[in-house]
Amino acid sequence: MFTIDGESFPDIYVIKLNRGFEINDGKNEGYSISGLHMRDITGTYMTYTVVLDSSLMSPADYDKLYELLASPVASHSVVFPYAQRTIAFDAEVTQGSDELILNEPTYNHWENLSFTFRSIKPVKRPT
Repeated sequence: MFTIDGESFPDIYVIKLNRGFEINDGKNEGYSISGLHMRDITGTYMTYTVVLDSSLMSPADYDKLYELLASPVASHSVVFPYAQRTIAFDAEVTQGSDELILNEPTYNHWENLSFTFRSIKPVKRPT
């Protein structure tokens, strides 16, 4: 359903995929003397929040995905569903979390991995 830096993860099931957007303004946004709000739109930034069921993933594959998401890099190249097609953009990971379900001496089972990507530049610009 999505790729990160060209990698897909076929053994995961997406429980929830939320798509959002933010329309941000530049430094010239404000109110005129007449009270009219003037926008200085820089563009539309996309956000995607994903919640996964990783129960079919091997511990090694899960750890690989988690380390990819938690890596201290400026951005990742991602592809997500968008309308009736897909959209590709560079995005930063803004947050992530999971929960420990089972703790064994040689194995930890983690589930409910969730993470959020936000585009690092506008995906749409004013015309």
